[in-house]
Amino acid sequence: MRYCRAVTAVWCGFFALNGAVAAALAALAPRAWWAAYAGGASYLLAGALFAAEYVVRKSRFGRYGHGLLDRLLASLFGNAATP
Repeated sequence: MRYCRAVTAVWCGFFALNGAVAAALAALAPRAWWAAYAGGASYLLAGALFAAEYVVRKSRFGRYGHGLLDRLLASLFGNAATP
């Protein structure tokens, strides 16, 4: 439960910051800057946060499947789940 709350807080902070940056760019910067951020950079940042969350979740709970990425993470972090 504590982990879920922490992840939710991180995502809420990300979306608040992301919205603030997009709004500031829309109001103060050239349209091309806003378009580059809103059309690409913000998606890359969200993808990076998701990837980091995925790796942390796998290392914390140790629930690995049979896919290539899960096997790689299992070899890096071990197969034992930590409570």
